[in-house]
Amino acid sequence: MKISRRSFLLTTGAAATWSLIPGKVLGANARVNLAWAGVGRRGNRIITNFERAGIANFVAFCDVDPATEHMAEARTRFPKARVFQDFRVMLDAVADEIDAVVVLVPDHSHFPVAMAAMALGKHVYVEKPLARTCLLYTSPSPRD
Repeated sequence: MKISRRSFLLTTGAAATWSLIPGKVLGANARVNLAWAGVGRRGNRIITNFERAGIANFVAFCDVDPATEHMAEARTRFPKARVFQDFRVMLDAVADEIDAVVVLVPDHSHFPVAMAAMALGKHVYVEKPLARTCLLYTSPSPRD
């Protein structure tokens, strides 16, 4: 069986998310309860990787457009998961039921979603950077 680099990184990322939850005494078959912010496009592929790792229960999904085909796929695969359109409403409603939040919203929205989840004491998995820009350090050239 050939394992791609992407597959390896996503599976180990999912496992790392699970391992970071302190204070939990989980048995071999225990799972982390997740709320999901941002399902569109790439979201279902990441959901599949978390599902394949076998370490997560999907408690809630949130997307600004809950009528998309991506949300329809998530609803079909996880009919017990609650669906929300606003991440703040989702966090208020399921805070007691979840251990962590997966943030897959556009880059400019990472900060408010991640901070709201962390303010509730939840662990956060953010796939993309928490910055709007990337500053690269370069050493000065000898001519400077």
